Amino acid sequence: MYPTGLEFTLDLRLRSNRDECFDTPWELQGYGHRGRRAVPEVADYLVRLGVEFSDGKTWSNVAPTSADWNEQPESPVLFGRGGGGGGDHWEMRYWLWPLPPPGQLTFHAAWPLFDIEETSASVDASALLEAAKQSELLWQSPASGG
Repeated sequence: MYPTGLEFTLDLRLRSNRDECFDTPWELQGYGHRGRRAVPEVADYLVRLGVEFSDGKTWSNVAPTSADWNEQPESPVLFGRGGGGGGDHWEMRYWLWPLPPPGQLTFHAAWPLFDIEETSASVDASALLEAAKQSELLWQSPASGG
């Protein structure tokens, strides 16, 4: 946990190595950056990922985002933080900013290649917010003037 956001890992596992999944299933993770346009057609082998805050604000790896880096975004922002895998197992780390408001934090996912329709899982953000309060600043970044 961090005072301004959180990191989580998406862990994808297949029951068997499928030839159809020949590459990383999250090619769209780079599209999560601000300033991108909506992707008109998304290949079936790509995992769709979304986040929904309790106040109704959302992020999706296939929806457009604001391009103005000088203003705080109106919706959550998710960035890929590395990962890897292959065959029947992948792990990808993500950074979610800002912290969610109190209430349910819901993750949505779908993977058409394997006939996985959209499914969701929710967690109570209270524990995340409490953990963020316990985080400790170890050093100031040069960008923050410290």
